Amino acid sequence: MMELLSDLILGISSLLTMPGSTLFIVAVAIAINLLTIYATLRLVDIEEMKAINQVVAQWREKANRARLNNDPILLEEVMAEQGRILALSGKAASMRMKPMCYTYIPIIIVFFALSSFYGAIPVAILPFNVHKLIPALSGWIGVQIPGVGFGLYFWTFYFLASVALGSPLRKLFNADIPMK
Repeated sequence: MMELLSDLILGISSLLTMPGSTLFIVAVAIAINLLTIYATLRLVDIEEMKAINQVVAQWREKANRARLNNDPILLEEVMAEQGRILALSGKAASMRMKPMCYTYIPIIIVFFALSSFYGAIPVAILPFNVHKLIPALSGWIGVQIPGVGFGLYFWTFYFLASVALGSPLRKLFNADIPMK
């Protein structure tokens, strides 16, 4: 029993230090992205969303052409379709928000748990000195680690990992909703 407890404590403490912390934050970013993708696939009709975005994009192109050419007939057509396009845009925005209703609270809980777990401890190191390029970043997104580089706080590294991994994962699972 004591060995199990000591192994558990060692495992948790390895998540506090690098490279364990770096890998753990990447795993959390992947897990949250997968949760969001799952919610999107379950709650949003991706094909309908793409169709709505295409109709809205075509209307915007037509509206821009009408304004540039100052074509009264085309402007009248555009204005006649405006109500329908606004309704479609509202529907698209509502569809985009559905997954957030289910994922927002878990993401906030994970964020605050990580915040209390890591605090101001760097979880990843950039191999270059960001603080020399932009001194205001030191202390805000991370700290200088002498002789090594710039250590990023968990929320900064989580954001970078989530953004970098989110788009490829959405494309992989065909859950990429264009924002038009």
